[in-house]
Amino acid sequence: MNSTTAGVSVSPDAARQIYREAIVIDGLGPIFWYQEDFDAYLDRVVASGVTAFNHTCSIPYDFNPDSIDELARKLENWENAAARHPDKLSVARTVEDIEQAKEAGKVAVIFGIQNLGLVGDDAGNVRRLHDLGVRIAGLTYQAGNSVGGSNGDPVDEGLTALGREVVAAMNEVGILICASHAGERTALEAIEESRDPVVYSHINVRNLRNVPKNVPDENIDAIARSGGVIGIAAWSATVSETPNPHLDQFLAHIEYVVDRIGVDHAAIGLDLSDGLPKERLELLKANFSKISDTPWEHMYVEELSDVDKWPTVADGLASLGYGETDIVKILGTNFMRVFKQVWK
Repeated sequence: MNSTTAGVSVSPDAARQIYREAIVIDGLGPIFWYQEDFDAYLDRVVASGVTAFNHTCSIPYDFNPDSIDELARKLENWENAAARHPDKLSVARTVEDIEQAKEAGKVAVIFGIQNLGLVGDDAGNVRRLHDLGVRIAGLTYQAGNSVGGSNGDPVDEGLTALGREVVAAMNEVGILICASHAGERTALEAIEESRDPVVYSHINVRNLRNVPKNVPDENIDAIARSGGVIGIAAWSATVSETPNPHLDQFLAHIEYVVDRIGVDHAAIGLDLSDGLPKERLELLKANFSKISDTPWEHMYVEELSDVDKWPTVADGLASLGYGETDIVKILGTNFMRVFKQVWK
């Protein structure tokens, strides 16, 4: 454990109280795309205590992600949902929006995308994304695009010339760069190019689970130098070789990040997709088959398999001996610090 937490203990009851009072940021998810009952699922998310979540608003799964026009229509749907549920849901474009959501007992959705291929060949489209409300954007998804290489590619040739323009444009307008699906070289070059912090919003540690999706030490160190954070995910295939990993194996990834680069760079991005229909699950399985052969029925760490279980994260952090200050950082204020630095 990192020395900043040594000798500090928090009881289970205290951990839950800390969770209730903290700003809780989910670096990715929960997914609303295919919920049969949006309103019922929204109630579950609000009840979970999550303050704000990065929601992938553009379908990223193939080589041709949604156009910007289609993205605009999807974002309008979220605006309409917030208007229908003013006491439960808001849209976060600023840090103040998240703070106000916490004060009001609402959940705030942060508009995100996971595939910047939708900018086409024009870095100027980055400003349009920002104007639409996008505040977090992944460089690539499971295959390389006009911006750079993916961790799903056999060879990552790095950030493209357009990619360098896109990084500069994201810094200029205030969109947070996410490297979660970028190739190692592409991610390192983006971190080097960016004058703002870069994050892995949802990923795990390669030294604990050796799969291409996970982040190696060189990139972990680079994130710290950039001032960014690493959001640890609950995907079983990226947590452990164990077919049905448990909370302690998930927590080991948080401990690794804290021990290596400090508690100020550790965060959570569970990447929950509970409730997806069979056809979408099959598509996800096809995309992630290259990661591992983990049984699909054990897609998530058992104790974190749906949004209702989010408070378990605080329980786990307390069990490791983290004190209140560090628990609050990992739950959300580390992400909030980065948002303050990047968003305009």
